[in-house]
Amino acid sequence: MYTCIYDDDLADIVKSRAKQENRSIRRQFIHYLKLALENEGLLEENADNKKADILRQDEMSANLLIKGN
Repeated sequence: MYTCIYDDDLADIVKSRAKQENRSIRRQFIHYLKLALENEGLLEENADNKKADILRQDEMSANLLIKGN
């Protein structure tokens, strides 16, 4: 496990997006950290991870549609 202290301004941005995207704050930080690492060429996701992310996103979308009806 890891521990990290975030700048208040950055934390506020991530908290706001987490709420908009219906994610936990922790999950949103991980999402942005992975994006940053990928953009820097330091992280290459394998096909299984991408497939799992797509499935989770599809499930989240389906849950939102069901709750919305």
